[in-house]
Order: sequence, then structure tokens, then C-alpha cells
Amino acid sequence: MKNACMIAISVVLIALPICLWAQNALDGAEIFKTRCGSCHGDRGQGYPDLKIPAVKGTAMSVEKLVAFITKGESGKTVHETPVVNINANEAKAVAEHVKGLK
Repeated sequence: MKNACMIAISVVLIALPICLWAQNALDGAEIFKTRCGSCHGDRGQGYPDLKIPAVKGTAMSVEKLVAFITKGESGKTVHETPVVNINANEAKAVAEHVKGLK
């Protein structure tokens, strides 16, 4: 009985950090949906008629997308300044999601 309790406690102590980490993992798709999807489309397709570019299929690397999101780019109309209220980790999650859009 004592061994069974020790095993159960060990399993909980091992599993708990994994579960907590999974809950805190950033969901790039969800961030994209709530922060970017209203303009760029839920599938990243953009709206050419409104001059909103697609992000699906972008040639930008993940690193370039992160810089674009967190720093902005001179000469852009909307994204000349950084996207507000998004940190580098969230930007990376979004960039990785964007690069995976098919």
C-alpha cells in the first residue's frame, strides 16, 4: 500500500508541471484569430478589394514576422508602428501560425 501511494504521488508530481505548461502554451491560432483575423481573414486570405494583404503564403520568415509585429515597418499604412499589447512570445506564436497557414 505504501508503495502504491508513493507511485501515485510521484505520478502527480511529474504530471502536474506538464499539465500546467500545456495550459500556458501560447496558441498562435487563437491570438491570430482575435488580434489579426478581423483584417487579414480567419484563414489569412486577406481582402484584396479592401487592399488588406493576405498573410497566408507570405515569404517573410518567422523572425521577420516577429520583428514586423513587434516593431512595425516604416512606410506601411497600418503596421508602421508595432501591434499594441502583444509581446515577443505571442508574436512568435502568431508568426509560426501564419507560416503554417495553407
